[in-house]
Amino acid sequence: MRLRAVDVMDGRVLIGVIGVLLLAAAAYEYMLLQGLASAA
Repeated sequence: MRLRAVDVMDGRVLIGVIGVLLLAAAAYEYMLLQGLASAA
């Protein structure tokens, strides 16, 4: 039971971290494109 609970928590944490990284990458790419558009 304990191992299963830990596995579930780890999975949720990994999904959360991946989601945050994807959002950060998308925001950075969006800002980068906006900067290039305004510069050009």
